[in-house]
Amino acid sequence: MNVYFFSGLGADQRVFQKINLPENFHPVFIKWIEPIANEALTDYCKRLSAQIDTTAKFSFIGLSFGGIVASEMSRIYAPEKLILISSFNSSSQLPLLFRAVGKLRLHSLMPSSFLAKANTILFWFFSISMHEEKKVVRVILNETSPAFMKWAIHTLLKWRGISAIAEIIRIHGDWDRVIPLKRVKANFVVEGGGHFMVYQKAEEINEMLKFILPNP
Repeated sequence: MNVYFFSGLGADQRVFQKINLPENFHPVFIKWIEPIANEALTDYCKRLSAQIDTTAKFSFIGLSFGGIVASEMSRIYAPEKLILISSFNSSSQLPLLFRAVGKLRLHSLMPSSFLAKANTILFWFFSISMHEEKKVVRVILNETSPAFMKWAIHTLLKWRGISAIAEIIRIHGDWDRVIPLKRVKANFVVEGGGHFMVYQKAEEINEMLKFILPNP
């Protein structure tokens, strides 16, 4: 069975490098494409869907912003499982600060080049302290399109969520500063897991995926 991975904001498949799927599951990493100016998320997903093979059963795993895209893709296709890691499915689950930024459109005042830079604030929110982890994030962000980053942040902040169109399974960390655990209904909780736990706590997540993923 193919398992499609949707990476987080400003990230790519390298954030999943420590994730190992159970036997008979094949990982496929969705590659972000450049958005068209003012493109709606639904239209973006339709273009992104060219990477999905629907001739066989499949599941989605979405990380952070990728969870939003995976959820919207579930409106088009019906995955066997929709797994959200460090993500959310309703704007009400975002902290008040982020909702206020989106409502006031404060993010639009920031230059695109600034949004795609690693900094101390980002490392704190993501609970990143190790040199190796900082290096991974810096390299990925340096290679991220500023235009995509700005579009994705705008899309994330204005997204309202989806209804239960599929079974949603959430894996969340109890130390997530971006989307606090208390704001979501997690099915599986990773102790000491921050927003970058897909890299930091991969062993625990791998064990959870063995239990979650259906028989192929």
